[in-house]
Amino acid sequence: MKINSWTALRQQFEKNRQAEQTPKTTQDWFLLRDRWASYTDSHRRFVLKVAGVEIDSSQSLDVLPKDYIKAISQAIVDINVYSQADRSIYYRLTKVLKQVWKGDE
Repeated sequence: MKINSWTALRQQFEKNRQAEQTPKTTQDWFLLRDRWASYTDSHRRFVLKVAGVEIDSSQSLDVLPKDYIKAISQAIVDINVYSQADRSIYYRLTKVLKQVWKGDE
C-alpha cells in the first residue's frame, strides 16, 4: 500500500482504529449497551456532543442506526483515551510539585 501524504496515513490509522472499536460480537454490543445505560443524562449528552450525533439522550442504542452506534462507540473510546492522558499529566505535575515543596522546607 502506497501512502501519498501524512493526511492519508492519518486517515488510514483513524479508519483502522474505528474498525477496532466498533462492536463486532454480541458480547461487545451488550457491553456497549450496558455502559450506555449506566451513564447519566449529562454524561450521555457529552458523549453525543463528542460523537457529533444529534439525538435525544434518553434514546436506547437498540433503535439507532449503525453509523450512530459507531460514532458513539468511538466517542466513548476517545473520551477514555483523553481522560487517561489527563490523569497521567496530573500525576506527573503532582509529583513535580511535591518535590518542589519538599525542597522549600
